[in-house]
Amino acid sequence: MPIYVSETVDENIRGICTGFFAIFAASGIFLTFVIGTVVSWQVLSILCAIVPGIGFLGLYFIPETPAYLLKKGHIATARESLVWLRGMNATAEEIDRELAKMQSQLDETSPTAGASIRDFIVPEVLKPFTIVMIIMVIQQFSGVNCIVFYASQIFDSAKALNSDVSSIVIAGVNLTSCVICMQFLDKAGRKVMFIISSIGSASALIGLGVYFYIQATSTGLKNESGGYDAVENLNWLPLASLVVFNIFFTAGLGPVPFIYMAEVLPSRIIGRASGICITFNWILAFTITKSFEGMKSGLGDYGCFWLFGGSCLVGTVFIMFVPETKGKSLHEIQTYFS
Repeated sequence: MPIYVSETVDENIRGICTGFFAIFAASGIFLTFVIGTVVSWQVLSILCAIVPGIGFLGLYFIPETPAYLLKKGHIATARESLVWLRGMNATAEEIDRELAKMQSQLDETSPTAGASIRDFIVPEVLKPFTIVMIIMVIQQFSGVNCIVFYASQIFDSAKALNSDVSSIVIAGVNLTSCVICMQFLDKAGRKVMFIISSIGSASALIGLGVYFYIQATSTGLKNESGGYDAVENLNWLPLASLVVFNIFFTAGLGPVPFIYMAEVLPSRIIGRASGICITFNWILAFTITKSFEGMKSGLGDYGCFWLFGGSCLVGTVFIMFVPETKGKSLHEIQTYFS
């Protein structure tokens, strides 16, 4: 989806349109949490399979991107695709001018029949590819998938709030903040939003770690009612921390890696390179999520969240050295790296 959007929309709205990927993901998580409270996991799995099935059928009615068709030499079909995408308000002159611009950019990038290992080691490809991969690592080491998949267990460990209700609240906040924050990606810029997101997410995760640290070190200090004064006074902190984390994560750490992937990778290798990046991203997601229980055993709950918070701070420093792409054409971005 990020690549399709980046090749079909105007650069002035490319960020917010690419960010819809995050909104759809947040919507799915929210609905899954809500429906999961009233149906069995078998029924939930079937319901979740229906949506991508509808999406798969809908692809039949969507044309291939003009850029891809031009790359393959199908000029007439590329024009038809662009007319369909731009709608009835686009004039023939505007369509021809945009097609000519696309063709000129493709000619300058010298597209190849396929991307080999040699194509990935040239500086104009290696630099943006490395940037995208590092940003993907930072995103996953924020612990977002651990928080999503283990939300109920986290609240159970906190022993402060109803886990089901808290998980739904978190998912609802995630969806709402996604919708709101998408509007700023093309106004404030990718770097600014990523920096704000990283600092805010780190603060929330460190705060959550503080709660679990106090809980862990308060053992044996029970009050007369059998509870722990220090922890009971902070019963609001786990929910508040995860609400803040979700708000800040959706502002930058969530969408920006995929936006950068669609914008900075050269057109001649973007198909294979983006496939590698997304595969790498989800392998990391699986590995970190699968390892979460083991990490908790070794580092403690607080150690895990402090580790995730530290990763966000590393991301804050790294993104300062990454070029801004807001308002630039794909050609201008790719020319920067060459």
